[in-house]
Amino acid sequence: MSKWRRYLYLLLDHSSKENYPLHRIDASTLFCPANQKITPTEIEDARLPAPFISFTASPTAEYGSRVLDFFTLFGRGEGEKKSLVAGADENGLTVMYDLARRTVHYQVGLNEPKDIDAVSLAVGDSLYVIERTPLLRRRCGFEALVYDGEQYNEHDESIWEWRWRRLEPPPYVLAPGYKPTPISAYTVVGGSDIWISTPDIGTYSFSTSAGTWSRAGKWGAPLPRPR
Repeated sequence: MSKWRRYLYLLLDHSSKENYPLHRIDASTLFCPANQKITPTEIEDARLPAPFISFTASPTAEYGSRVLDFFTLFGRGEGEKKSLVAGADENGLTVMYDLARRTVHYQVGLNEPKDIDAVSLAVGDSLYVIERTPLLRRRCGFEALVYDGEQYNEHDESIWEWRWRRLEPPPYVLAPGYKPTPISAYTVVGGSDIWISTPDIGTYSFSTSAGTWSRAGKWGAPLPRPR
């Protein structure tokens, strides 16, 4: 079993208790050898291991709440190297944690805060985040957390810059008469294109290499198998 598949990371939403514990579970304890048979009476409940780390958001001045929205795993490289987890609070302040190195990265702010349950996808070395319901009034409802390769600490070669970059919204958001509609399905196609599907609007593709949108079809979710 590779190092990447050795652990299952489980992040719990304890927002009512103002914290988000992250548990690391040894995946080998979840499965039995292929030649071993078990009966239902042999299945036992087990407690979760102690939290690997816990996250807490700073309260906002207006509401005093401590809410975090977490995104998908991402990072530079393939497989086990994609070990970064990021979460943003209501002010758009992003905290990044490296599961492999067990280190917290410096905080970087979104260009504009996102609503809870935003769509997030890891493509290449970057993390892409778009509002679940894109709005015309948003200045930057679609952003990418990118690694720009510029060293900002000359005394530590392992520290590099991550930045949130503004991206163009889906073109239908700018169309006359657009009514805010939530994205119902999304996926990554070909390792570089982001597809999103919206009811009664269709499916659009974003090329992360070209930075442009195009309409993939008028059909909506579920997304068809790419040819």
